[in-house]
Amino acid sequence: MIGKRGFLKIAEAGIAIMIIIASVLISLNKESPQNNPDLSETARDILREISQDKFLRIKALELSEPISSGDVYYFVNSTLPDYLNFEIRICDTDSVCGLSEYRDAEIYSAERIISSDSGPNKKLRLFIWEI
Repeated sequence: MIGKRGFLKIAEAGIAIMIIIASVLISLNKESPQNNPDLSETARDILREISQDKFLRIKALELSEPISSGDVYYFVNSTLPDYLNFEIRICDTDSVCGLSEYRDAEIYSAERIISSDSGPNKKLRLFIWEI
């Protein structure tokens, strides 16, 4: 009889310790931040830099489709890490700028109106996805 009570107390203590460890692990898992960067924010930051840089803003207004070279393209390419791919579109402010082709990936985008005193305003749109 006495041996059975000791075994029950040890079993109860073991179960209590496992419950405490499980609750701590669950709470730590919920509090850990996700390591996924917000690529939409990255795209907005890049477009903001283009719009604030006078040289890049003028170059962006001179662009026509497709944008696969030039100062704006190389600026974006040098800003993004190697594991990201991108496409830049420029169009009129009242038109829809979409991707040139369908991509099977999670795509993040941002757009910015680029304007000048002398010419028409244009919409610059940046699409970013992981390779």
